[in-house]
Amino acid sequence: MQQKEEGKVQRHFGAAAKAIEAERALKQEAEAAAAGATAFRITCSEPEREADKVDQLYKAFLAASKKPGNKPAS
Repeated sequence: MQQKEEGKVQRHFGAAAKAIEAERALKQEAEAAAAGATAFRITCSEPEREADKVDQLYKAFLAASKKPGNKPAS
């Protein structure tokens, strides 16, 4: 009631925020494609039993950290 009397309007910026987030995601994808970056993903529910997947992930991490513009992994 007070909002109507004072002329205040609640503004929802959800749609604008989603549009900005989508634009940023597209920009990041374009930059990654231009840089020749490749994505690496694994699904590992039990890391203790899936040592080979953990090793693959670690090797991919090391390779990515050695690319120009990244700090070397320690």
